[in-house]
Amino acid sequence: MRSLVVLFLILAAASITSGQWLETTIWLPDSLSQAQGPHRLVCDSATNRVFIGANASEFVIALDCATNDKLARIPTHGFVMAMGADPLRAEVYTADYHGSAVTVIDARTCEVVAEIPVASHPRGFCYNPRHGLMYCICQWADSINVIDCSTHTVVASIPVGHNPLRATFDSRGDRVYCGNFDDDNVSVINCSTNAVVETVWVGDSPHALCYNALEHKVYCGNYWDTTVSVIDCSTNSVSAELRVASPPWELVFNTADNKVYSANYWRGNTVSVIDCAGDSVCATVAAGRWPNGLCWDRIDDIVYCSSGRSDSLAAIDGRGDSLLAFVRVGGGQADVCWNPAANRVYTANTVEGEVAVVAADSQCLSARVFVGSFWTWDVCVNPAAGKVYCSFENMDVLLVVNGHANEVIDTIRLGRATGALLYSGHDDKVYCVSRGENRLYVVSGSADTVLAAVPLGTDPTALCANPNFHRVYCLNRGSNTVSVVDGAGDTLLATVPVGSSPSALAYDPAGDKLYCANYASASITVIDGETNRLIGNAPAGGGPSALCYSPPVNKLYCANATSRTVSVLDCAADTIVAIIPTSSAPSFLTCDPTRNRVYCASGEGDRLFVIDGATDSTVAELEVGDEPVAVFCCPSSDRVYCLNARGDNVAVIDPVSIRVVDTFTVGDVPRAVAWLPSENRTYIACRGSCLSVIRDLPVAVGDLAPGSPAPRTRSQSVAGGRLLWPGSSRALLLDATGRRVAKLTPGLNDVRGLTPGVYFAVGKAGFPIARFVTVR
Repeated sequence: MRSLVVLFLILAAASITSGQWLETTIWLPDSLSQAQGPHRLVCDSATNRVFIGANASEFVIALDCATNDKLARIPTHGFVMAMGADPLRAEVYTADYHGSAVTVIDARTCEVVAEIPVASHPRGFCYNPRHGLMYCICQWADSINVIDCSTHTVVASIPVGHNPLRATFDSRGDRVYCGNFDDDNVSVINCSTNAVVETVWVGDSPHALCYNALEHKVYCGNYWDTTVSVIDCSTNSVSAELRVASPPWELVFNTADNKVYSANYWRGNTVSVIDCAGDSVCATVAAGRWPNGLCWDRIDDIVYCSSGRSDSLAAIDGRGDSLLAFVRVGGGQADVCWNPAANRVYTANTVEGEVAVVAADSQCLSARVFVGSFWTWDVCVNPAAGKVYCSFENMDVLLVVNGHANEVIDTIRLGRATGALLYSGHDDKVYCVSRGENRLYVVSGSADTVLAAVPLGTDPTALCANPNFHRVYCLNRGSNTVSVVDGAGDTLLATVPVGSSPSALAYDPAGDKLYCANYASASITVIDGETNRLIGNAPAGGGPSALCYSPPVNKLYCANATSRTVSVLDCAADTIVAIIPTSSAPSFLTCDPTRNRVYCASGEGDRLFVIDGATDSTVAELEVGDEPVAVFCCPSSDRVYCLNARGDNVAVIDPVSIRVVDTFTVGDVPRAVAWLPSENRTYIACRGSCLSVIRDLPVAVGDLAPGSPAPRTRSQSVAGGRLLWPGSSRALLLDATGRRVAKLTPGLNDVRGLTPGVYFAVGKAGFPIARFVTVR
C-alpha cells in the first residue's frame, strides 16, 4: 500500500511540473531517404549499383539497379560536391566540399572504408587506372591532392592555377589536364612525377573537359566566351576554337562516332555536336531548359542530356545527331549517368528528391525512386479512425499515419505539391490541396482512397470548413478568389472574388459567414455562408496575414504584419471595434475559448502576445524562441504550444501563470501542428522529413488555478480485478508515465493483468479525468 501512495505522489508531482513530453519522432517515409537535394551520381557496374549524393545531407544512398530498391544510407562528411569511382577496387569516392575530406565507400558492402583529409574545398575527381590514383581537385587550395587508392592516403599535393574546377585523364600520355577557371588556362600534370609540366592557355573561364583517345586531344569548354578549345596532347597547344550556342557546362566523348557533345547551359537549351575528325560543330540539337549533365550509352549509341529547369531528359541519336525523344523524368535534374550492367540511365532530380530510371533501349521512364526529404507542408487528424495525415510541398503524396501505433500505414498519390489539409467529420473525408495542379483532392477517411478532384483557382493555399451547410472553402492566392466546394457532392459551387493577395480564412458559425484576409488590399472580405455571395469588405491594418474567430465574444481577430497591429472585428456588425498594437509583426493566431484569450505569434520578433478577449488588450508578451510560425492550444494538457521554425523546438506555455514552462527539441523546421484527442498526442510536422509527437497528460483538478473552468470528471472503482467504467463511450487507461495500457469499454473491464500501481482514465474525446484509478 505504501508503494501505491508513493507512486500516486510521483504522478501528482509530474502532473504539476510536466504534463507533456516528446514521445517519439516518426521519420517520413523510411530510413533510407531524407537526402536533401540529390544531385550527384556514380555507377559501379560490377555490383550493378548506383550511389546518390546530396548537397545538404551527410550521407550517400545506395541503389540496387536490379530491383530499384534502396540498399543503404551510408554516412559521409557533409556537402557531397563530387563523386568518383575506382572500378578496379569497386570503391566510391565522395568529396565533402565544406569539411575538406574524402570518404571512400566499398560498393559491395556499402560501408565506409576510409576517411581521407584533403586540402580546402574538394570539388572534383579524376581517376588514373594505370597507377591506381585518384586525383582530387581542391578548389580553394588551388591544388590537386593525389590519393593512392590502395592505401587511401594522400601521396602528393600539386599546385595548379586559381579556382580549378574540372580535370580529365589522358590515357595515352599518362597525364591529367586540369582547367583553372580564374586563370583561363589548363595545367598539364605528369602522372609519373605528379608535377605540372606545362600550362595551356585556352578561352575565358574553362569549366568542362573531356579526353578523346582516338584523336589524342582534350576538349575544354570555356564558360564565359561560349567556346570549346581543342588541345592537341602531342604538342599541348590549342589547335582549334569552336563556338557553341551558350556557356558549355559539361562535355562528353562518344567513342563510336568520334564526337564530343557540349551541354550549353543557361539560355541555349541545346547540345552542340562536335565532329572530332575535323574539329567542327556539325549539329545543334534541342535539349531541355538549362542543360547541365551528359552521359553516353555505348550499347545503343545514345547521348542523354539532363536539364535543371525542365522535367525532360533529352535522348540524342549518336549516329544521326537528331533528337530521339524527350523523356519525362521530373524537375530539377542535375547529374545523369549510364549503367552498362542494367543498360539504364539515371538522373538525380534535385527539386523533387528523386532518381529517375530510364530504360535505355526504349528511352522510356521505368521507375522513379524517392530518395529526398519529405518537406512537410501541413498536418491534420482523423479523430474517428485515429489517423494522422501529412502533406508535402515537394511531393505528390498524402501520407497516412496510424495515431495509435505511430506508424506510417499508407501513401496516397495525389496531384503535384500537396498543401493545405482539412478533415471533415460530417462524412469522414480528408481534403488536400494540390498546389501544382490547382485542385482539391477528396480522400475517404476510412478507405484512404481518392474520391474526387475538384478544380480550384490559381495557387490554392488555405482551407476552411462550413459545417452548417457542409461546405469547404479554399483560398486561391494567385487568382484572388475563394472557391466554394460542396462537401456532399464534391463539386465546385461557386468562385467568389476577394481582395488582392488573400492570405487567410476564418468561419463564423454563429453568423454563418466566411472571412478572408487580403494582404495587399489591407481588407477583410465577408462572404455569406448560405448564398456564397459577397457581403462586403471591412478595413484591416497593413498586411493582414492571419485570422482567428473567438466564439465567447463573437469576434474576429486579424494579425496585420506590416502595421504591427491586431484588428478586432465585431462579427455581428462586421465593424472594427479595436486595434491592438504589437511590438513586432504579428503573423499567427489561435484562440483559447476556455479563458477567452487570443495568442498571437510574431516570427519577426520571436514573441508571443497574449490578448484578453474581454478587454481586447495585451496582457502579456513572451519570448518563446527563434522564429515562431504556429501557435496551438492543447485542450487535454491545458497548455499552449508555440512552434519555432529556426529554433527547431516547441515552447510550452502555461496559461495560468502565462509563462514558458518547457521547451521541446523537435525535428528540423517545425511548421504545422494537429492534435489527436483519442491518444492525447500532438503532432508537429517538421520540414526535415518527420513528425514529432508530443504526448499530453490530462489535467488534474488540483492543477487548475482558482476561477478556471473545471474539467469534466467521473468516478471509477475497482472490485475483484474489474474496473467499472460508467461512461457511454470507450476510454483509455494510462499508467503513471502516460503510456496507454488498456482500452476501457462501458461497464466492467477486466484489469487483472495489470501490475499494481496508479492509473488514470481519459475519455475518447480526450477530456481530462480528475480521479486516479488504483489497481490492486
